[in-house]
Amino acid sequence: MPDPQLTVDALLAHLGTPDEPDRVEAATCLDAAIAFVTRYHSDPDSWDAAVRLGCLMQAAGLFRRRHTPGGIEQFGETGIYTRAVDTEVERLLRIGRYAIPRVG
Repeated sequence: MPDPQLTVDALLAHLGTPDEPDRVEAATCLDAAIAFVTRYHSDPDSWDAAVRLGCLMQAAGLFRRRHTPGGIEQFGETGIYTRAVDTEVERLLRIGRYAIPRVG
């Protein structure tokens, strides 16, 4: 049974675009984020609030980057580089620099 907090509607609400017409792409990004997080936290039913929020933020990042494949967002005449790694997502998911140390 899918987590009621990890739906396309929840993702679009998180992004502030509940009327987004590209729901198929949003669903693809959400599925990819869930698959990614499952590599580190195997059972989605046991995810705590931090992991669920991290997953939602990861999906939101993937969805926003669909128009910036080179990692640059354009605002008028200026460009802004997007971060390749979101440290808040790393902290919530306890991965990367924020992974719990393990032996063996």
